[in-house]
Amino acid sequence: ATVLSQAQMQTMLALTQKVELTYCQAKPGYYAGACEQALYDRHKQKSLDMELKLHKNGQFLLKQVREFSGK
Repeated sequence: ATVLSQAQMQTMLALTQKVELTYCQAKPGYYAGACEQALYDRHKQKSLDMELKLHKNGQFLLKQVREFSGK
């Protein structure tokens, strides 16, 4: 069984996509192409490592975000 509901997974996906898009737009050199494409490029050189917490009230808290370029 999954821990998160389908709605929670969709919310988490939307949050992480918004964070990566904003990060890409603010950080020169994060992604060589259009930032909208960075969200779907599985072969990009860098990505983001994000830690989220789900509160009992259903809200997510983004605890940390850092760039990751390792293997």
